[in-house]
Amino acid sequence: MRKTGLCLDVVLKIVKYLSLNDVITIFSNDILPLLQKYKITLPIVEPTNRFMQTMIENINRDQIVSLRLKGNQIRSIMELTSPSILHNVRVVTLLNLQHVNHLNEFKIRLPNLAGLFLRYDKEVDFHSICKVFNYIEQPMQRFKIHCGYLRCPHRHTSIILKKIKNLNETVEYFLLHVTHASMGFLKNCAQYYTTCFLMAITDFIKIMRKVRYVDLIVSSINVDRLLDIKEWTSLVTTCHQLEKITIKVLRNTSQDTQLTENIERIQQELFNVRQNIEFQMTF
Repeated sequence: MRKTGLCLDVVLKIVKYLSLNDVITIFSNDILPLLQKYKITLPIVEPTNRFMQTMIENINRDQIVSLRLKGNQIRSIMELTSPSILHNVRVVTLLNLQHVNHLNEFKIRLPNLAGLFLRYDKEVDFHSICKVFNYIEQPMQRFKIHCGYLRCPHRHTSIILKKIKNLNETVEYFLLHVTHASMGFLKNCAQYYTTCFLMAITDFIKIMRKVRYVDLIVSSINVDRLLDIKEWTSLVTTCHQLEKITIKVLRNTSQDTQLTENIERIQQELFNVRQNIEFQMTF
């Protein structure tokens, strides 16, 4: 390993905060046996084409378990790797993915993909995102979306479910984090639905028929928009294996009596549908 003047304990602590490509750049390929010895697996984060061409073949594929790419990197990175080198990748994070069909590249190269995390700086359009399930054939179990806000999906007469070829039967955990929920369509629903925000979310979740856990994190939103009994009941009725719904509202607010009563009413209604369902809201 390249001499750094650092003792082994310090090196092992440092590498845990770095990407695999950064670790190799800093310490050289000689650090790979050390990572393997101590069973340290690190993500490959937005690698350069040069790294993929010259370095990745030197890495034991057992050490490559997660990958983070910009959405426009997918095809070039996949073309630069042999079909087997990413065989053990289980988690992929994609930044600002625009062309969902590029996920088709994962079919051969990422056979063990178990988790997909989509991050967007701005808006998410569920009409586009739902097509993810047309291209991911692996038995993916975890699906996360982080975005600024949601675009109203009701501008077209066709519903979201018509955009996909098959309903998903493998995702068990879904997380949606919306950082600026008050932006976008909340006041501008194309069909003037008062519960547009929640309708969009529950309609999308219904694609994942065997989902068990749903986490929703939102900020800057009128909490009442999340407390429509009809929408939550419809979701629980459709997704028969759903066990727990957790909503976290990121804002300074107090849980007044009326809000508490509304939450309890939803909890009771969902309990009437299925007794093992949990519905929680935290602030």
